[in-house]
Amino acid sequence: MGAGMSVGRRGRVVVAAVVTCIAIGGAGGVAALAASADVTTAAYNNLRDGWDPNEPALGPSTLRSPGFQKLFTTKLKGSIYAQPLVWEGTVIATTEKADAYGIDAATGAIRWQRSFGTAFKSSTIGCTDLKPNLGSTSTPVIDPETGTLYMTTRLETGKKGGKMANAHWFLQALSASTGEELPGFPVEIQGTPYNTPEIPFNEAFQEQRPGLLLLEGVVYAAFASDCDINPYRRQTKARWPGSGRAAAG
Repeated sequence: MGAGMSVGRRGRVVVAAVVTCIAIGGAGGVAALAASADVTTAAYNNLRDGWDPNEPALGPSTLRSPGFQKLFTTKLKGSIYAQPLVWEGTVIATTEKADAYGIDAATGAIRWQRSFGTAFKSSTIGCTDLKPNLGSTSTPVIDPETGTLYMTTRLETGKKGGKMANAHWFLQALSASTGEELPGFPVEIQGTPYNTPEIPFNEAFQEQRPGLLLLEGVVYAAFASDCDINPYRRQTKARWPGSGRAAAG
């Protein structure tokens, strides 16, 4: 099924049925959209408070003006549960088909697209909260210093689909501008938590729903369950992209 989001003049993004962009004030509004502030993490900042510092500019008079209108609609493949991000005039959307898209924020044209493989199917684990695919659910994060997009994917990598043993989690790293994969990636997410070494990470029964967090050069990914189906565990994985170090807790 198609899925997507709406994009406002200041880069605000909201999940909807298709990718839809709102223009304000005709051509001037389009230019302002392209130059608007980047959105590099879930809920705008690491506090996850949803505060957009540019929100006061989107007042009632602006919303009632004739120039406030839909600019474009772009259809993508797969459901979208992640918050789309914005980087230097490109809207980035990730889908449950395990795909990522870079979309021109002014025209809606797809600048780049990357597919990571066969998405894990919800029917394999028997959870129908999200269906039919569970390829990439959480909101990615962009490193504003390097323009690198980090995201997680849940893929079936075995020769025969539909088996729990074929489920594998990966951390992907792309150029947010071009969609090119960075050297050394993807990295399979594995390991044993340092505080509970007797409980290793179980790739088949873990779901990664919370948005990724980039803090002091470390990418954090939190995991829990699909429909509370055991034997899942609540775990957090950390990755130092530059050094290749990883940790679990």
